[in-house]
Amino acid sequence: FPYTTLFRSGATTGYAVLGVLRKKSDSSYARNIYWENNTDSAEAQWLDDDTVIINGRKIPNVLKDKYDFRYSKN
Repeated sequence: FPYTTLFRSGATTGYAVLGVLRKKSDSSYARNIYWENNTDSAEAQWLDDDTVIINGRKIPNVLKDKYDFRYSKN
């Protein structure tokens, strides 16, 4: 189940949302699945065990796919 963390990287940058996938069975497992710049909130909706929508962006397979604003064209 991902959770979101707000972070600020410095005085000249805005907030960003980072979504991290963690496994209940392995506390050391963490995978960044979502990173959106210039926002300070997030809403996540799980469609099934593999698919989540975060802030309107669908991640079809959280074990393989991710959203990163730096590489997105939209």
